[in-house]
Amino acid sequence: GTEVASYEYDAGQIVSQTPKADNVVKTGNTITVNVSKGYLTGTVPSVVGYTLEGAKYRLQEAGYAVGSTTREYSNLIPKGNVISQTPSAGTAKAAGSTVNLVISNGKQTVTVPNVLEMSLAKAETKLTDAGLTVGEVKYQPSYNADEGTVISQSAAPDSAVEPGTKVDLIISSGPDESGGGEIVNFVVDLTDAERNSFELSIKLIESASGTSIAYDLPPETVKKSDKYFAVELTGTGQATAIVFYDGVRVKEATIDYATKIVTWK
Repeated sequence: GTEVASYEYDAGQIVSQTPKADNVVKTGNTITVNVSKGYLTGTVPSVVGYTLEGAKYRLQEAGYAVGSTTREYSNLIPKGNVISQTPSAGTAKAAGSTVNLVISNGKQTVTVPNVLEMSLAKAETKLTDAGLTVGEVKYQPSYNADEGTVISQSAAPDSAVEPGTKVDLIISSGPDESGGGEIVNFVVDLTDAERNSFELSIKLIESASGTSIAYDLPPETVKKSDKYFAVELTGTGQATAIVFYDGVRVKEATIDYATKIVTWK
């Protein structure tokens, strides 16, 4: 007969016969046999970096199939793509066998906790428990927050960041008792908002040349129909005020405490 591929019989062994065993035939009849030529082997292709569907298609083209799939986090391979395979690319493997894949879950992230208004010790514990680390700690005067409590954090609460990310903190040193500082009436024009009702927040960043009193306005619901929102800011030198609508940065202004001039950018 012919040579055929076989997973059951080694090369050179008879795989099948015609007529079959135990059939009654005339003496001298020919018995045709098919002989195994062993496994059909091929080379496993590389599917690392492919999507799962892409990997299935590439393996099928080469005569293989996807076996088991597991998932792991990866900072290098995008979510849904293949991180690794077993057997590895270039391995000689019988056609029809399976290749196991590890699929990326994407980057592992943790949620930043809200540590505003906490003491430094409590904030450190909260951040550490969340898988984060405390970065640079600065102290600033504040009329709005108790002394020793957090008035600003570099990573926004509830945002997703990589484990181990450093979160810088600004701690209130209490009111500025030096007697210095000028009060500026800071007015935000609300008429450029797209929605009538939204959350307004303001972040104040001091300049290197002056010391402003820290002011981080937490989200406060305002209405476009109110037209304006005003707040008194105290400090010296210059500072930059950044305005957010519903958490989206929309505009900023430079505050000159000496001249009490607010310049919008």
